[in-house]
Amino acid sequence: MSPDECRWAAAARDSGPLPTRESEHAPSHRLRASELEEVKRTLQERRRDVADHDAVRLGALDQRFEDRQHRLLGLDVELGRVLEKGIPLFGERLGAHIVLPGTPTGGPFGKHNLYYHDELFVGEIGQIGSQFDGLGHIGMVAGDGKIRYYNGLPQDEVGSAYGLKKLGIEHLKPFFTRGILLDVLAVKGGDRLPIGYVITMNDVRATLQRQGTREPGEGDAVLFRTGHGKLWKKDNTEFNKGCPGPGATVGKWLAERKVAVVGGDTWPVEAVPGEDNDIPFACHAIWLTMNGIFINENLDLEELAADKAYEFAWSFNPVPIKGATGSPGNSVAIA
Repeated sequence: MSPDECRWAAAARDSGPLPTRESEHAPSHRLRASELEEVKRTLQERRRDVADHDAVRLGALDQRFEDRQHRLLGLDVELGRVLEKGIPLFGERLGAHIVLPGTPTGGPFGKHNLYYHDELFVGEIGQIGSQFDGLGHIGMVAGDGKIRYYNGLPQDEVGSAYGLKKLGIEHLKPFFTRGILLDVLAVKGGDRLPIGYVITMNDVRATLQRQGTREPGEGDAVLFRTGHGKLWKKDNTEFNKGCPGPGATVGKWLAERKVAVVGGDTWPVEAVPGEDNDIPFACHAIWLTMNGIFINENLDLEELAADKAYEFAWSFNPVPIKGATGSPGNSVAIA
């Protein structure tokens, strides 16, 4: 089965559309000289006597849009973190750097002296920040001595210096499915679970019972809150030492339930070290390589937990980067 035929992608195609904004296209016309001068005066005279421009960048328009979201959707929580310099990185990965090739980059155009900005992105893009692991991310040596990936595809059919030949992230369709938050930290207590703590099946069952949440099922997205994400950009060294999370036992159970995605507030969404020191990243192998289950890492789950939003519609649209092993992005919980 190819990635774009996977069962969870089909769920997105079968879902009905969310309410959308009405068309607001206005008839086009050229700016008259008086209108052009008015635009120039407005731009020149506009001042905002506030401390934080970003916080009010759209003013009343922002508020109207948020009010409309709440009427249509209720709770709408962004789970992705800002992709920026200074975030924790695994190993020697190159972080995100944004460079403006001139400021402004280009212009002027026309009588209204229009200018624009471009940006140059430097860094790894599919495996840093709030990342979404694709099926070409992890392979294992099989019994025949060959490195094999999901569906048994061998290394020579998958990998190349200029992107994946198969299993690239561009084959994925948008996700729209049932999401579940497993707030294990709320059950165990404390500020965060200890590094290396292995979430057990007893922990999962106790969490489901406490929340009144039914078990995960086929096509679901299951998100683990451990509290480890509180270290993000505050103590990157501690964040990267290891982390709590499910081990192979819970990983296999989720695979048996045929979930679509497993996510969490840690960098691998599994315990490091795990249940067996000789088998690191066992859940990556179980989920990605053996069962075609995707992984959404480094999520911010604090707002969901504070709102006690344990079940929701979960949405994610992978950036269709040809040959990429993963995708940046901002998954969203809608309740």
